[in-house]
This record gives sequence, structure tokens and C-alpha cells, in this order.
Amino acid sequence: MIIAIAGKGWMAVRAARLLAALIEVERLDATIEVVSNRNDTGQDSWLPSLVALATARGWRVHDTPAQANLGAGDIFLSLQYDRIVRCADLGGADAYNLHFAPLPRYRGSLTSSLTIRRGDTQTGVTLHRLVQEVDAGPIIAARTFEVPEFYTAYDLYLAYHDYGFDLLKENMRALLRGAVAATPQDDAAATAFTRTAIDFNDIQLDDFDLDAERVRDWCRSLIFPPIQYPVYDGRLIRSCSVVDWDNGVSAAGTVLYKDPDQVVVKCRTGGVWLELLPLEQHS
Repeated sequence: MIIAIAGKGWMAVRAARLLAALIEVERLDATIEVVSNRNDTGQDSWLPSLVALATARGWRVHDTPAQANLGAGDIFLSLQYDRIVRCADLGGADAYNLHFAPLPRYRGSLTSSLTIRRGDTQTGVTLHRLVQEVDAGPIIAARTFEVPEFYTAYDLYLAYHDYGFDLLKENMRALLRGAVAATPQDDAAATAFTRTAIDFNDIQLDDFDLDAERVRDWCRSLIFPPIQYPVYDGRLIRSCSVVDWDNGVSAAGTVLYKDPDQVVVKCRTGGVWLELLPLEQHS
């Protein structure tokens, strides 16, 4: 049996390592192969490289799922794979996906940023069968967890990897045996998003004529330290919190307090405390 893992990040790398151990311990007639994401250079960066792990372990690496030449009895496992899979290319292999969202809500992309921006206080991860329609396959298992109001998009992304790996670990033996039951999704309750759902070039915080919670959530959805921060008055915002302060000033956008490390700004209702990144960390 070939187990082809496609994806990136901590969840994919940890899952591959765990599978290697499971194969050895239970003496399974199985080999691990890897399908690389487009931006996996084979070197660890802020994300661990699945290709680097495969190279170190001597596993075959493929550019596309079709190149793995899978067939009935094999397994394809999508763990943050960055391309839409043509199920016809999988040769009848059992195919599964671990999605960073509580399906059927948030099918598609940007689940870390969208969940934060929309002010959700709870989210989840979903293990489901892979079908041709994106993230629409029958659900095998799911787990929900709380989203604290201080979480940034990056914090949530890290949490997704941890919860996703834990859910996958609990179901891994059943997947290998093909002993899984799956429940069809409620398509009527589905929401779906593409990569255009958020404009990541729009990072200037200048609209305070909103409730403080909306300003906070807008900022949190853009805080992803390996890639970007939102900006206020030329400074990078490292965190944003709601403060219920009132000094009698009513105009939205009024600066209530400012020093080199922080600024408090009045919103339509309430205010926000912006913690600023030191200037030496801007480059």
C-alpha cells in the first residue's frame, strides 16, 4: 500500500512521522510517498518542509498526485495541499482531507483570517473524504474549539495545526484499515470562500467609525508575523484589544493616548488599544 501525503506545515510533517512509526510498529505493508506543494523548496522556513522530511527519510517525492500512480488499496492524504485535486488522478485510492474549519461552513480558503475577521468565537477542524467539489466530501470526524478574543490569524493557524493533527492521530489507524464511516454534509448550510475574500494589500488601519470589536477583529485577521502586520500611522500593529474607556471625547478616530509603544484610539463605540511593534523590527 502506498500512502501519499500532500501538504505542508506542522500537521503534515507530524502526520508523516507518526505514520512512519505506525507502519513500523504494526508491521504494515505500506510505504510513504509525498506530493509537494508548489512553494515547498525542500528547506525548512517558518514552516517545516514536508519535502525536506521526505528527502531525509528517502521517500519518493512527486510534483502532482497523478505522478504517484496510486490505485485501489492506496491512500491519498491531503493536509494543507495547495492545489485542487483531480480525483480521477488518484486511481481509485481512498482519499481524505483535513480541513481547517467546521464544515460545511468555511469551505475553501483563508479560514484563519476569515474566522477572526468575522468575529467567530468558536471554530473547528474536519476530517472528510475527498471529492471533486472543494471541501464538500462526507465527514468522518470533527472537533470544535474556542477562539479567544486575543487570538490573531497566526495564533489560529497554529491552533488549527495542533487540533488537526490530534484529530488525524485519533483516526489514523481506521483510515489505514478503510474502517471509517462518513456522513454527508448539509450543503444547504455550506459557506465557501476563495483567496479573494480578503484583500491582503489593504493593511492601513484608518477607519475607526466602527464598533471597537470590528476594528479589533479587522486588525487580528491581518496579524500573521511571518508574513505581515496591519499598519497604523506608519507603525506595525502587533496586537489590538478593545478598551471600554471614555474621557468624554466622542469623535471616532481621536487619539486618546500615544507613546512609542502604544496608542489608544476612540472608535464609534468603545476604543482600541494598539500595541505597536518596535521600530527596529519593522524591516
